[in-house]
Amino acid sequence: MGRLASIRSLSKSTAFTLVDKLSVFNTVVGQFIFGHFSPWEYHRPGVDAGSDNESNAVIIFLCFEGEIIQTFNGSTVCRARPGKVTMQTLDSEVRSTAPANAKFLTAVIKAPETLSASCLSAANPVIDAEVAPGLWDIIVRVVTQLEKSLTLREEGQFLVLLKALEVMVDQALRPRFLQRGVNAADRALAYQHFVDQQIRNPLLSVDLLCGHFNVSRATLYRQMAHLGGVKHYLLKRRLICCFDAIRKSPGVQEAFLKILVKSYHFKSWGDFRSRYEKHFGIDPKVLLTQDPVSAAGNTATNLIDIPFA
Repeated sequence: MGRLASIRSLSKSTAFTLVDKLSVFNTVVGQFIFGHFSPWEYHRPGVDAGSDNESNAVIIFLCFEGEIIQTFNGSTVCRARPGKVTMQTLDSEVRSTAPANAKFLTAVIKAPETLSASCLSAANPVIDAEVAPGLWDIIVRVVTQLEKSLTLREEGQFLVLLKALEVMVDQALRPRFLQRGVNAADRALAYQHFVDQQIRNPLLSVDLLCGHFNVSRATLYRQMAHLGGVKHYLLKRRLICCFDAIRKSPGVQEAFLKILVKSYHFKSWGDFRSRYEKHFGIDPKVLLTQDPVSAAGNTATNLIDIPFA
C-alpha cells in the first residue's frame, strides 16, 4: 500500500480488522488494491522529487461504502464517498481517516492513456467530482468485473475493463479539469475546453484550433503531443462525447441512434461502433448492458507481476 505507509485502527480499544478482505494485485500497468476495513487511520509519506517514482503515474481512488477523509501534503482535504471519483498524485503525502467501515479501490496507474492529468501537481495533488447516478452504477459494475478478471488472471479482459474505467473517470472529472485549466491559464486545457465546446462543429479541425488560438501548426502539435496528437485527440473526444450522449438516452430507437452518431460526424452507427471498438478495445454497447464484460475478450494469459507502489 505504498513504501513506508502505515495503517492502524482508529479505535484505541479495538484492533484493526478486515470486514471482508484485502486483495492486492501488482501488474504490468500498475497496482490495484481492493479493501474493506474497519475504521482506520492511514499515512503515506511523500516521495522525494529525486526518487525513481513514475512521473506520469496517477491514483484513481473510489469509495464504495462509508466515507474516507484524505489530507494531502498537510493542507488539501478531500472526502471520498460512494458516487464520487477522485484522482490523485502518487508522490504526495496522504493522511486518511475512515470513521466507519469503508470499502474502496486504490488503482495506481503507471501510464494512463485517457486520463487528463496535466493539472495535477504538488500544489493541486487531487481532483474530485460527483458522478451522475447512471454512470456511477456502470463504474461499480466495471470495478466488480475488474476485480474478478484480476483474480482469475484474465489479462485481455482486465486491460479492456481498465481502459473503460479510465474513460468513465475522465468523463466524470473533465469539467473540473477544464475549470482548473481556465483558472491556471493552461493552454493545453484551454484547447481541450474549446474542443468540447465545438465537438459537433463540422469545421472542427487543426486549422480551426490554430485560427482560434492564433498559434502555428507546429506549436499546436507540440502543446497537444501529450494527448496523443491533435487528430487522435479530436477523434477520441468525438467518440467519448457521442457514447456519453447515447448513454444518457436509454431505450432510444435505432433511427435516433443514426441521427445522433451523424451529429458527431460519424457516417453511421456501424462506423461509430467500429471506430470506438478499435480505439478503446471494447464494443460501446457492452457498457450499456447489465454485464459490462459479456462481449469482452476472455483470454486467460497470466499477468506479469511487477511490484510498483
